[in-house]
Order: sequence, then structure tokens, then C-alpha cells
Amino acid sequence: MGVVVPRGRRGASRGSGRAIAREPAHSEEDDHGRDPELERESEGGRKPQAEPDHGQSNQEQRREVSQPPEAPDEPGAKRTAPAAHERGDGRDVIGLKRVAQTENQTEGHMGGRSGNHAREDTIAARDCLASSSCRVSARSLYWPTVAAPDTSPFAAARSDARLQDTQGAARAIAAEPGSISGESARVSGRSPWDCLRSLREEAARRPVFLWEAPEGEAIAGVGALSGIEAADARVARAGVDADGARFTEIAAKIGRLLRAASHRGPAPQGFPGAIAIGGFSFAEQGARPGWPGFPDAAFFIPARVFWGNQTEETVETRWTSGTGGEGGWSGAANFARLEPPSAPAWDRGRWIEAVRRTLTRIREGACSKAVLARWVELELDPATDAIEIMESLRAAYPTCYRFLISDGNGNAFLGASPERLARLAHGEISTEAVAGTQRCEPGEDEHALMRALAKSEKDRSEHKIVLRHLLETLRPLCDSLHAPEEPEVMRLPHLLHLRTPVRGRAREGAHVLDLVARLHPTPAIAGWPRTEAKAWIDRVEPCGRGWYAGPMGWLNGRGEGDFTVGIRSLALRGRRARLFAGAGIVEGSDPELEWNETELKMKGILDAVARD
Repeated sequence: MGVVVPRGRRGASRGSGRAIAREPAHSEEDDHGRDPELERESEGGRKPQAEPDHGQSNQEQRREVSQPPEAPDEPGAKRTAPAAHERGDGRDVIGLKRVAQTENQTEGHMGGRSGNHAREDTIAARDCLASSSCRVSARSLYWPTVAAPDTSPFAAARSDARLQDTQGAARAIAAEPGSISGESARVSGRSPWDCLRSLREEAARRPVFLWEAPEGEAIAGVGALSGIEAADARVARAGVDADGARFTEIAAKIGRLLRAASHRGPAPQGFPGAIAIGGFSFAEQGARPGWPGFPDAAFFIPARVFWGNQTEETVETRWTSGTGGEGGWSGAANFARLEPPSAPAWDRGRWIEAVRRTLTRIREGACSKAVLARWVELELDPATDAIEIMESLRAAYPTCYRFLISDGNGNAFLGASPERLARLAHGEISTEAVAGTQRCEPGEDEHALMRALAKSEKDRSEHKIVLRHLLETLRPLCDSLHAPEEPEVMRLPHLLHLRTPVRGRAREGAHVLDLVARLHPTPAIAGWPRTEAKAWIDRVEPCGRGWYAGPMGWLNGRGEGDFTVGIRSLALRGRRARLFAGAGIVEGSDPELEWNETELKMKGILDAVARD
């Protein structure tokens, strides 16, 4: 595989895949007992805490505990018994027990409109719009946008009566004859990736989708029955902020299609049924220039799906629509038709100056953390395609979340992320805090670097910010919530990270996109407090992030699904590739070292892209 590499990038060595070793992260503060503000277990009914000011001392934070106005306990909400154990995620974690996945399944309902309007909803998706009058550009990946609805399924479920109406509407829609049907067959001895790779010639001309989790679940898709977009939807209603409207829009539109789907054939344990796969941009893009990306959200129902879960057997399902055949991905044609405004280059000097300005903001108390991202552009060998790059990423990052969305015309977004945003399956919630970074190159004393990271006051503080956000956000949605006392040290090519897995038992009626909407963006990719950090990012970064650091994943008609954070990623447009990386800036950050951190993050992806 050939690649034209910017100066200073040749000769980068490749590290091994991700592994996790449990190095007890220790500090003097921990010798005096547990920190109450990081209490790891929450039982149903406990009131959530407000987002703390991390510029305060620990003693001040302990005294200032309040209940935020959002996400109150639902009156009369039915509860399930707390989980009796913590689930492992199947990754190579020393010190965590692997616990069998519970077979209890809680079906989540999230409808669009409710009550008497349920029958008025059409079980159909609006195809992506294509305009023949758009101007051709070889450097753009922009899509058109469509208007957002003015209703929010999340908001509708905030009272018990509205929740019952919403669930009743969902059941009524699900009972109607489906316009999507599927038939499955078993494929022995081949993984979903093997099946996708065997269709490489066919996949080169059709949309392609891939999702692989470290614990073994994998979904590959070829072709698209239907595609649904969410536009620049700045609607704030009943506790859902403007940015959350796109999550509710996708949940309502795609949910109607998936719930109405019918299926016959083998359906082994864990089989998700009809699924949609796609992603969201980091933030609503509006008129921000310069990122060659997708719309605010886009999800697709693959026509041919290969699913597997830690076994030698794969289930292939061929889905058809009532119209007979694939609806296609018509909006993909606009990749080559819409030209975004140019964005100024963000070279080393400008980026380091932006870090210094960010540190000034932190010292002034505007925020306690802000994540700044940057990118580089490469020119690839003409023979290089997304499937080939993904094959290299899978080899280099076997324990990361691998994702790929390709339109069949040479345009794609793909990556290998170390961070799960949210998973909901059988009533169990999974997420993880990944924050705190240390360089670790081949030949260096890895164990010494792991110990140094585990004891680093700066990195532990950054990690606590992320973990606190996850715990406080999930408490209102869970009957129980658990996390280990100390973070683990995760090893990736060129880097070490602090990681803490979080597990919980979801309350009845949970939906994976509700989790995504509440958790995204985490302080690991935006900063803290989130509102101030996002405003600063919008002000200082020269162009929008597009789908970089956005939620990427899949969902089914039961509201289950799995999403990762779209970092360690790249966008493809023909022979052009744009690679992304970011660094969290906190008090004590060194601008030069933060630049070096982004270089190391890019190096791991660059090694895969440039691999022969």
C-alpha cells in the first residue's frame, strides 16, 4: 500500500495491539481513604449530583452536592432488581473477572409520536437527497441536510403517562405488517470480516459497513435498503438540548422501520435482528467550514448483514424492502457535488499557540479541561481502498472498536477507537472512562512507564473528570451502577492510557440512543464543563470536526446497540485521506508535549495506512 507521507512521518514503527495491565493507580490522596465524590456504586433512587467545578478543592466539592433539574426519577417507574454482579467486557484485562452475560432481556421502547397519532406515522424512511445542480469538487464529502422534527421521544418519556403512551405507540407500530423482511442462514468457519472481505469486488461498488467490538461481536453489511439523515436541528424541547434533537430524530425515524421488520431463519442468542448502522458528527455542524464529512447524523439499514459473536459460526441475513430490492444510498452521490469553504491550515505553531490560550482560559476559571483536535492530509496510492486500510487497522488494533462506513464510491469514514461510549444489551449498560496518556515506544521500559502513568497526579485528575461524568450521568438511568476502585493501564501502539470500565443495570424502557445523547460528548473528547469546553472548541478550532470524535455504532428495534467514540479515525475521499487526533488540555499541560501526544496518536493510524 503506497502513501505520500508528510515530512518527518516516514519510518514510524508499529507497536503491538492493545492490551490492558492492571497497575494500581496510587496517589497520596488515596492513602487517606476513598474519595466520596467518586463513589463507584449507585442504587436506584439515589439523586444525581450536579456537574462539579473541578477548579475547587476536594473538600469544597464534597460540601457542594446538588441535584440537577434534568433526568428526575420518573414517578411510579417500574424497577427491576439490581444486577448481582459486574460484567466483564471480554477484553484482556488483568484483575477483572469475566462474568457470563445475563440472559435476562429488557425490551426498550422508544417511539416517535404517541397516543392517537401512532397510526398516522408512516413506516418508511426518507432517502438521502441528491441534487444534480450541485457543483463538483474533488475535495468535499458534504451531504445535504433535511429538516428535523419538532418532537422528542426522550422528552415524551419524562412522565409516567407519556412513557406509557410512547410505549403503546411503539407496540402498535411493531404489530403492523413490516415493510422490511429478512431471511437468515448459517455460515460456518468464517467471521463477518471474512465474509465481507470475500465480497470485496462487489463491495467496491456498493455501500459497506463494519462494526467489531473487542469482546467478539461483529457486524458487517453490504448494500443499503434505506438511509436516514438528521439535519442541523437546533430545537430545544422539554429538557433535551438543541444538540440532542438529532439523536431523538434518528431514534424515531429508524426505530419505526426496525421494529416493524419481520425475520425468519436461525436467530442464535444475541442475534440483534434488523439493525441500522451509522454515526453522528461531533456536534451539529451548521455552516462551519472545512471538514470533509457526513451530515449531523446518518444511519443505514444494510441489505446483506453478517453477524457473529465469539463463535466459529456467522449468521447471514438478507433483508428486502416492500419496494423489492435495495433503496440504495442516493445521498452518497453528493460527496462529489458539494464544495465546502476552505479552512486555514493548523500547523504546529498555531496549534501550540491555541494550547497556550486554552491554558490561560483554564487559569482564569473558564473551564478545567478542553480537548483540542487537529488533522493531517495524505495522498494515497490509487489502489488503496477502505477495505485494505481496515485490514491493517484490524491487525494493529485487535482489541479496539473497529468501524467503517463506505459509500461504494471511494468515500469512507473508518477507525479503531479504544473507547466505548455506550452499550445496551439485555438490560445491561456498559461504558468506560479512557483518559490520561503516556508515551510508550518500542524499546522503552513499559512497566516503568505504566507505573509513572498510574501515579501521575495530572493524569489521575484528568481521568477522574471523565469517570465522574459517566457515573453522574448514568445514575438516573440505572438501578445499579459499578466501577472498579482503581483504573487500569491500557496499552496501545505508541501509547498508554488510564481506563476504568463502568457497568450498570438499566431501568426499564432504556434506549441506547438515550445513553448516547446524555453521555456525548464526554470530557475525554470535549472537556469540562462541557458547555464551556464545546464553546471554546468552536471558537478556537479552525473548522468543524465532522464525524471525528462523534458516536459511531449500531442499534436494533429493541433499543439495544453499541456505540464507540470515533477517535483514532480517518476520512477518505478517493485518494485523499484526512487523519485526526486530539489532546486534553488541563492545568499543568505542556504545549510541546501535547503536540507530541497528537503525533503519537496519528502515528498508530498512519502506520496502518502506510503498511505495505
